[in-house]
Amino acid sequence: MNAMRESSRAIHLGSFHIFKVFVANPRKPHSVHSILYRNRQRLVKLLRALSADCRGDGILAEDFNSVVGMLEALEAPPMKSAFL
Repeated sequence: MNAMRESSRAIHLGSFHIFKVFVANPRKPHSVHSILYRNRQRLVKLLRALSADCRGDGILAEDFNSVVGMLEALEAPPMKSAFL
């Protein structure tokens, strides 16, 4: 997430492509799911701001919209059992 705050467009795009793998993973580790869930509103806000840079690139805009949609639809992680 911090790399997406950099001023370089190349760093934005590279970090976004790595970040979207974590969001799209259907078998997220509990810790990743929890972090994404806790920070989803800030992440959506950041991604919407960054998506303004992708005008003219329909595929990239679609990627941004897809990741934002996944974050908005993210449900609370299941409670982790103390016995596991």
